[in-house]
Amino acid sequence: MIPAEFLQTLLAHVDIVPIIDRAVPLKKAGANYAACCPFHKEKSPSFTVSPSKQFYHCFGCGAHGTAISFLMEYQGKSFPDAVEELASGVGMEVPRDERSREAAQAAGGLFEVLLTAAQHYKTELKKSDTAKDYFRSRGVSGEIARTFNLGFAPDKWQGLAEAFEEYKDAALDQAGLVIVGDGDKRYDRFRGRVMFPIMNQQGRVIAFGGRVLGEGEPKYLNSPETAVFSKGRELYGLYQAQKAIRDDERVLVVEGYMDVIALHQYGIGYAVATLGTATTEQHIERLFRLADEVVFSFDGDKAGMRAAWRALENAFPALQDGKAVKFLFLPPEHDPDSYIREHGTDGFAQRVREAEPLSKYWLRTLQERHPDDSPEARAALLSDAKTYLEKVSAPLMRDVLMREVANAARVDAGEFGRGLAPLAAPPARNKRDDDAHETATPFRPMENQEYRQQAWQPNPPPSQQSYGGEMPRVGQGQNQKPSRWQKGPKNYANERPAPRAVPLSVYERLLRLGLEAPELLLSLEDEDIASSHPDALLLQSAVRLTKTAPQVIKSAAELIMLAVDENLANALEEKVQAAMGGATLVGKPLEDEWRALVERAREEAKAPAGVRLYMNPNNRAPS
Repeated sequence: MIPAEFLQTLLAHVDIVPIIDRAVPLKKAGANYAACCPFHKEKSPSFTVSPSKQFYHCFGCGAHGTAISFLMEYQGKSFPDAVEELASGVGMEVPRDERSREAAQAAGGLFEVLLTAAQHYKTELKKSDTAKDYFRSRGVSGEIARTFNLGFAPDKWQGLAEAFEEYKDAALDQAGLVIVGDGDKRYDRFRGRVMFPIMNQQGRVIAFGGRVLGEGEPKYLNSPETAVFSKGRELYGLYQAQKAIRDDERVLVVEGYMDVIALHQYGIGYAVATLGTATTEQHIERLFRLADEVVFSFDGDKAGMRAAWRALENAFPALQDGKAVKFLFLPPEHDPDSYIREHGTDGFAQRVREAEPLSKYWLRTLQERHPDDSPEARAALLSDAKTYLEKVSAPLMRDVLMREVANAARVDAGEFGRGLAPLAAPPARNKRDDDAHETATPFRPMENQEYRQQAWQPNPPPSQQSYGGEMPRVGQGQNQKPSRWQKGPKNYANERPAPRAVPLSVYERLLRLGLEAPELLLSLEDEDIASSHPDALLLQSAVRLTKTAPQVIKSAAELIMLAVDENLANALEEKVQAAMGGATLVGKPLEDEWRALVERAREEAKAPAGVRLYMNPNNRAPS
């Protein structure tokens, strides 16, 4: 379990703007950034990113959250993976309790073992004419074989002994590569099969699927579930399909490895496959993070129809307003592989676009089950529909489906709706996901303005003045967020200090600009600001602090938080408060202002002791 205190510190040290900008090009829009929302289709931007509040929000679909939740929702990462990625980007190590640390170390060992096995299988494919002939007969190009890291497991009982010096290593068994029989006899799980490495969303090999060459059972064999692999969560080809899914805003779920490979080769890059199990609610929730439309394609035979209905049943609890589930049924003699080879990319893509919506497929099937128009048949239809509707947590979708069924059964929709159980709760999220979506920091409160108690924060000293409001910008004096020393919200809108009438020293002006843009502090050296002036000494401390962690400090908030010495933190925070209270910047670009002040500081550093240069509103030293 990742401590909440670490999450707060992590979010205070990352900058959400470049994180989102790498995925969605942002444009400056006043104090914020804007773009077309990556979570729904729109023509004009309604998605905003606030650098001061460090969260994103879409006024169109309501999507919002932190840097952690963006990686989870947009890239489909798990909570731990999102935290790990952000932490590594700012040079922080994710702390874990002993049990979690041991599990992470064990998983890391399995990843290495699985990668070694994948490389071994890939090498063996190059040596096997039989395996290469099979892939050629299926029309697989060399490029696609490399993209999916296809391989071959020779028909040897201990073939992996050639890849691992310690064939008896328990990690081989834990990774699902080796079976341990009676008397500790060990042998390879995959023998005489072409191999399909299964990767997680980050591109790590987590399991394998193997198809037997020639006669043999089972035809397809998958790895067992392990510490890094769960059939009910993972999907084959998802790593390779991510970009195409975002580009097409759709994901196609098929049944077989070769279906995915054939579709990718023909340009349908948004295809993935389940792993020998029925589509689960977790699968659908995961895919909805990546696309607004999920299309299931099943064979047109009886087995395919049964698989489609199971997918529909598991989809109901995961339905979301604004998201669509559809079903594509191919002719009984075809699967996606054969259909796209016969009808081409355009013909298959047209079938995908014409896929049947879940609502129509569901209602059509219910009516087929209860074809009679008698009151008894209509009552049975409503009773059958009721069990599905009560699983839906999306209010609009539930209401629409309820009305469709009521109209089909010729009953009053309101009366039928009142007979349903209360709206189902949204699908339960992992507690860690909640922490990621709603985490308060000392300078970035949660959007509902309710702040969690920070047990590690000291009580405010009686004489300590705090600022409230968002991380201040020089020249601003808006409603404010709590300072480092506060535990709860407080509005200081009517308690702003009066504008300062005294001129500001060069050092104070430099410090205030540095608090506005800490990266500027990196350009200063001690000799540039050598002085006994209190503001110069404070500026020197800020410069040294910034240079200890240049990759971390992005705002005054981080600068103050890293000031372990409370006196220094208090002094810096005082300057933040003063920056909000009065004198405004000279009307020049920030960089020009900074350069001019640095030159003044250098002049003063060379001046005789006691000589002080001041910056007045006209940017001149007083006589």
